This record gives sequence, structure tokens and C-alpha cells, in this order.
Amino acid sequence: AVNRENYRVAGIPSFAPGNSGANGASYEFHATFEIYPDIELGDLSTITVNKPVLQVGDTEIQKTLDILRKQRAVYAPADRPAQTGDRVNIDYLGLLDGVAFPGGQANGYNTILGNGHLLEDFESAIVGMTAGQEKTFDMTFPADYPGKDVAGKKVSFTITLNKLEIPELPEVDSEFAKALGVPDGDVDKMQSEIKAN
Repeated sequence: AVNRENYRVAGIPSFAPGNSGANGASYEFHATFEIYPDIELGDLSTITVNKPVLQVGDTEIQKTLDILRKQRAVYAPADRPAQTGDRVNIDYLGLLDGVAFPGGQANGYNTILGNGHLLEDFESAIVGMTAGQEKTFDMTFPADYPGKDVAGKKVSFTITLNKLEIPELPEVDSEFAKALGVPDGDVDKMQSEIKAN
């Protein structure tokens, strides 16, 4: 029947008996199967394909160098207000209706401001603080916050900024090139390899 109808069967058919009587003179069955569809191609002459082309120039190389420098930053203590990009060490305690809640407190917590590891409102409260300063503020957790106990609720946080460090980026020199795997420290060769990558 498959050959007669010229079906192109996809996969393995499933069979089910169709006889109602046990002593039937003939055997009936039902076969269920999928077939490949008939595909008719449209007029491809009307289709335009735009191939994206990336031009790698000095701007793209500089962006990559900036990322590589940030990844290799060293941090030094600073005596100024905290800014985005700084590394801070904090203690914090959160209270919901005057009571501490799970996950709402930590001591000696390190984070880099602006890396997205903390809620934006929480980070905003740290920006502008100086080492040794304590601050209490209210904030409302997002309604879709994973912690269901505090999702959508207003809480009070007290933060102590223990330590503030600012990033010092390495210079783009032969030592930097060597750190990126260019044995002779050739900066031009390093930039060529970045462009090729």
C-alpha cells in the first residue's frame, strides 16, 4: 500500500489490531505513520541575502584592550567616596518590619560596584560612602525577586563600608603583552593577534 500510494515514510509505523472477533478468517490492522511532506520551492530569484561584514579596526582593538586591562586590574585602598567600578568590603543587615530575614545580612562581603551582583537600589546606596561610614536606608525589593519573603516589600538596610579600593589598570606595554602570551613582549604583535582573534 505504501508503494502503491508512493508514500515516503518517516520513522517507524505503529500497528494496532483491528479485528473485533478472536476467530476472524482474516486479520485486520491499522498502521499509523508519518510521511515526508512535499516541498515546493518558491521563486528564489526575488530573495535578497545580506551578508554581515565586520570591519575590525583600531576602535574594536581598543575596546578589547580595555576589557583585557579591566580583567587584570589591581586594587589599591583609596580615601575618597565610593564610585562605580570600585571594590568594596561591606557589612550589612536588612530588617523587614524590624526583624532580620534570611539572606538579609552579611559580614565582610566583597563586591565590585556596577558589576550587577547586587540590586541597583542597594548599590546606589553604597555609592558616595567612604571607608568606615555607616548608613541606614529603606528600599523596596522587586516584585519578581526570588526571595518570596521580601519580594515587593519595603525593608530597611544598615550598611557599614569597611574598605574601599579603586582599580589600577595595567599599562599597555611589553609586560602586558607578555601577560597575554606574546613571549617577546611585542605590543604591535599583541595588537595583531587581538585583531586576528
